[in-house]
Amino acid sequence: STCFDPQSAGIPAFLGASAQRFNGPFSLETLGPCEDDDGGSGNPPITGPQCNAPLVDPGSNPGLYLWQDCTETSANVWEGIANGGGGRFQRYTGTFESIATLVAEGSLLESTDTVDASPGDGIVDFDLRVLNLGQDGLKVTIPLGEAACVNPQSIPGGNLFVGQNKLRMNAPFSTDGLTACN
Repeated sequence: STCFDPQSAGIPAFLGASAQRFNGPFSLETLGPCEDDDGGSGNPPITGPQCNAPLVDPGSNPGLYLWQDCTETSANVWEGIANGGGGRFQRYTGTFESIATLVAEGSLLESTDTVDASPGDGIVDFDLRVLNLGQDGLKVTIPLGEAACVNPQSIPGGNLFVGQNKLRMNAPFSTDGLTACN
């Protein structure tokens, strides 16, 4: 596996049609985290464009923000927040889909919001409605070694952002490396 670290080269790395930005080291084969020198038996913590929550101002940043909790080691945990951004009504809908059973939970939800209408399967649907300074949260747990396809269905203004650096994503993408879903 070939590992590329754009920071050591002193340049940002942008890949693919979506110009996905990579700030830390990544494998050129998988676009995931680099394995260590002993073949991967002791992988370092995941670092990459999907990691860490972004800084979001509830009064000026409308959008759906998703990120992976890369400190979690027992599962692939993705979190998100739908943010009203201080403006008019926003409705964010979509799904996480996997061959594995997914577990989801919502936070800050009102009676009009939905996170996982049919628990216990490989699909987590979400319908998050926010207004003005409102925020709705979701958390999706994917079994370790599995991935999910994030399929945005209705995202006002195309405001779907991933990771701390707020990568704009428009098409369905895999939680494994942010590549196009198969």
